[in-house]
Amino acid sequence: MSHRRSRLSGSLDGSFSNTDSQTPEKGRETVNHAGLERAKKTKDAKTTGRPENRRERREPSEKHKKSEEHKKKESAFTWQGYKQARNQTILAQTFITAAEECLQEGFFEEALKNYSEALRHDSHSIAALLGRGKIWLEYEYFEKAEKDAAQILKLDPENSDALTLRANVLRCQQMTRESLADYNRAIQLDPRNWLAYYGRAIVHDTLNQPEESFKDFDKCLKYNPDFVSAWYDRGVLLASEGRMEDAVQNYSEAIQRDSSFAHAYITRGEAFTELKIFEKALSDFNQAIQLEPENPDAWYYRSQLYVQMGKIQEAKRDYHTAIQLGWDGDDEAHE
Repeated sequence: MSHRRSRLSGSLDGSFSNTDSQTPEKGRETVNHAGLERAKKTKDAKTTGRPENRRERREPSEKHKKSEEHKKKESAFTWQGYKQARNQTILAQTFITAAEECLQEGFFEEALKNYSEALRHDSHSIAALLGRGKIWLEYEYFEKAEKDAAQILKLDPENSDALTLRANVLRCQQMTRESLADYNRAIQLDPRNWLAYYGRAIVHDTLNQPEESFKDFDKCLKYNPDFVSAWYDRGVLLASEGRMEDAVQNYSEAIQRDSSFAHAYITRGEAFTELKIFEKALSDFNQAIQLEPENPDAWYYRSQLYVQMGKIQEAKRDYHTAIQLGWDGDDEAHE
């Protein structure tokens, strides 16, 4: 059914009643008089120039005009400020992405520059502060690393990653108790913070608490099973407990994830030497020397292996090479 308005009834659905058809003649006359009255009023309004039943339009006051102008300017300023801030944030993110790509390639100095450039565009970028702080820590610029961590905690007092960064800085400066407090707080805020578990495991080892250390290593590897340093340091802890076979397994996990980790080959070679598995030990020391020919530890421990294998000349040669490369360990075995 069409929804065109009917001329007969004025209804929207096209239906109509018989009311109009039954309207008395007098009623029709009344309607006509009303129409004439409205026409007259309209004519009078046109003559006087004054709209009927409406208030006269008044010009806005100067105060009102200034208020409107201020609102327009404020709105324009706010929008312009928003666009500028947004552009700065986008630029900062571009430099952060570039820094992360540099880190993946091992270019720490370039990454450091990119993080600093990101902070020039957005001084409140937590990602840039955290990334730069980690590089400062890597370079042992502890004061700068701690400053970046403090800036993050000023912006976000419950940032678990910033607490972990500060804890790492404190641990590297032998401030064991202070670092432990930060690790505990970081883990409380984020129970899956694997880096905090790793740092706390090192602290527990320093405090001669091996069981607590093992628990934290296990937590760390639960949340990040590919973290090479955790496998390696857990192996070192196992070796210190005399659990050489378990230590070998942990060193192997580290090597499996990073086949260029020379020191993992050295420590696994030491464990194989303790287990009297000389051929495997020799293979590991050879691999370490191939990876890092200037590493004195590899030459020294291979000399120790040669002594046990009865290869005295080879042992002397490797020992002297270790000394030339700066090895400064115990010389009693070669007196």
